[in-house]
Amino acid sequence: MNTVSKYGFFSIEKIIQVFSYIQRGSKTNSKLELIKYLFFADRIHVRKYFSFISLDNYFALKYGPVASNSLDVLNKNKEYLNNFPESDLKYIDNVKKITDSIRIIKKVSDDFY
Repeated sequence: MNTVSKYGFFSIEKIIQVFSYIQRGSKTNSKLELIKYLFFADRIHVRKYFSFISLDNYFALKYGPVASNSLDVLNKNKEYLNNFPESDLKYIDNVKKITDSIRIIKKVSDDFY
């Protein structure tokens, strides 16, 4: 249900569906990776269809652009979520367990040196 709130037409149901789709395809549970995949999906969609998938606002942060409302949903930010009806909040638990950790790139084995 697209609820018009002070956040515009941002839909918790839709963003949860997008995150579930990303998780099925990428097998990731990292918040950072989910947000990055969302950014690139939005970027490709804008180039092709001139609209965002997420209908979210992006901000430039240290590790790149972040969809602020989507991150609030992932973090289950109570102050943010209080602006939505209970009917929208039931979808939040549909995202698989998300970890706060960033996937660490393993160092190249000493065998190569």
